[in-house]
This record gives sequence, C-alpha cells and structure tokens, in this order.
Amino acid sequence: MDGEWKPMEIAAGVLSGRAGMTEYALRYPTTQGRAAAFDRWWRKTAEALRRRCIRESGQLSVRWTAEWQETLQSPRAVSGFLDVGRRAGFADWRLLRISATFLAGEPRPAPLSALFLPGRQQQLRPLLEQRLADLARQAETPFFRAPALRLPAALRSGGYYLTEEGLALWFPQESLAPRNAGLPTVLVPYGALEGLLRFSF
Repeated sequence: MDGEWKPMEIAAGVLSGRAGMTEYALRYPTTQGRAAAFDRWWRKTAEALRRRCIRESGQLSVRWTAEWQETLQSPRAVSGFLDVGRRAGFADWRLLRISATFLAGEPRPAPLSALFLPGRQQQLRPLLEQRLADLARQAETPFFRAPALRLPAALRSGGYYLTEEGLALWFPQESLAPRNAGLPTVLVPYGALEGLLRFSF
C-alpha cells in the first residue's frame, strides 16, 4: 500500500458451506487485488471465522452469517466491520463484530492508540463517559442505567471504526445494554476530539 488510499470499489467475497448441522454464509470485503494487505487481512479473518463455524458443528442446527459494512473511505483511512450472527434454533442467537481501520501505508489494521497524538488517548474516556451518561438519560434509551460503571470491562473487549461524523466505539452484546439491543455503539463526533487525533478524516 502506498501513502494514500485511492478511491476503490470494495466488493464482497463469500465463504459458504455446511459442516454437519452447521451452515455458514460469510461475506467479507475484497478490493480484488487493488489493496493487497487489506484483502489478505480480511480473507484471513473470514477463513478463521469459517474454521470456528466448522469447529462448533454439533447435533444442533446452527446458522452463521457475516455481513460487511463499509463506514468510511477517505485518502487517509478505510474503515468498516463484519457483523457476525450465530443462530441456534429460534431462541439462541448471538451477535459478534469484527471491525478494522486501515490507515494509508499500513499493512495491518490500526489499533485505537494509532489515531491519537502521544499522551492524548486517555482523554477519550471522560468524553465517552459523558456521552454514555447523556444516552442513558434519554427517554427511550437502549443502555443500562449508569453504563459508565461497566465501561472498563467493556473497553477491553470492544472495538472501533471510523465514520464520516466521528469515532464509533462498539461494545459486546449485554455489556452496556440488554441482549436485545444488539451491540451497544457510541459515536464521539470529531469536533469533540479536536486536538486529540493525529489525523483528519
């Protein structure tokens, strides 16, 4: 990859099949050779997910799906996620997410710390706590009361992606909201991160 992302079409590759009672249909992103490192990483991720599907096959009918969602494509970064669903019968379902942000010129997804100026990432947590407090006070909120108390554990197992509007941090199912709320996600606008980020997206 060079120092800038060129505009490109991101298509969907598909891994599908059956292992015992387990069916899977996993759609992952591919640039069809225009960004080799991006393609390699997502193909490897999809292959690992397929192996997990096969490993978990048993006597129960289980269906796995994965759908790609692009959230940002700019000269500086390409960001998005796979939403992965696992359904066993009608009652047991789980939602997982695999997100990745590729910065131009980098062969692997960037950790959250790579977005921040040195020493500035710790200023994200108070912003996030404030956003969660505001969201929890809304009349129709999916969040638990006082979700900020659960934040330290959630931050260790969640992830992020970039959008046109800001930095989106997502957390595992049932970490900050009930199971039926899906994956709790909090958007921190770029305006609130002014002076903290290394790049402008």
